[in-house]
Amino acid sequence: MVFPWATWIANVIGCLLIGAFVGWLSKNHVSDSNLKWLLVNGFCGGYTTFSAFGLENVNLLQNGHSGAALLYIASSVVVGLAAVYAGLLIAR
Repeated sequence: MVFPWATWIANVIGCLLIGAFVGWLSKNHVSDSNLKWLLVNGFCGGYTTFSAFGLENVNLLQNGHSGAALLYIASSVVVGLAAVYAGLLIAR
């Protein structure tokens, strides 16, 4: 199948981690610190791959795999949001 699993998994894990980091930082009252910038923006921002997500969707569409592109987009958003929420719950 043409589905870009590696990027999808990296992005879902990044969403879970960002939720966990924000939840943990908030719980420990360090939500406005350099540690937040390091973990949330630095680590998670560098780990996740939005540019690859965009390129892979364009490639899927250009190669006639519109169903896979729509599945990739929808599942990335839905599962990504669920992963952030799960990360928040885990941390709290």
